[in-house]
Amino acid sequence: MQRCGVALGIACLATLTTQGTVFAAAALVVAATVSRSAAPVAALAWTRTGRAMSESGGAGAWFVRLVGPPEIAAVLATSLVAVVAGTALAGPAIALGSVGGVATGAAIAAWVLLRRGQLDGDGYGAVIELVFVAMLSGIAIAGSLP
Repeated sequence: MQRCGVALGIACLATLTTQGTVFAAAALVVAATVSRSAAPVAALAWTRTGRAMSESGGAGAWFVRLVGPPEIAAVLATSLVAVVAGTALAGPAIALGSVGGVATGAAIAAWVLLRRGQLDGDGYGAVIELVFVAMLSGIAIAGSLP
């Protein structure tokens, strides 16, 4: 499964570079920013639904204790600034692809976490990487539209 994600990421990056270096750089920055913002959002959403944290009480549980509404507001604002700046620099395909990437990434991440039944360090890593590839895919597709 991990190899498929890496292969898809490489294919997306190759597609993005055909749109120009500014477009590819903007897409990469937006995807990285949004995907890193997904971890705190996942933590808050997971705990607000009454789901259990990892039994080990490791880094995942520690992270959840640090996340609240102010942190969510900060990561969402940061992601919005990244998308707006990327759109201003590289065009509307960044915004359009970001919408698709966020929706797809959120759905895939939710599915993985529900299948695992817990949110721990590995779950955070999966959320970040899945949202990153979903963002790259969404922007690559939007950039390829006529």
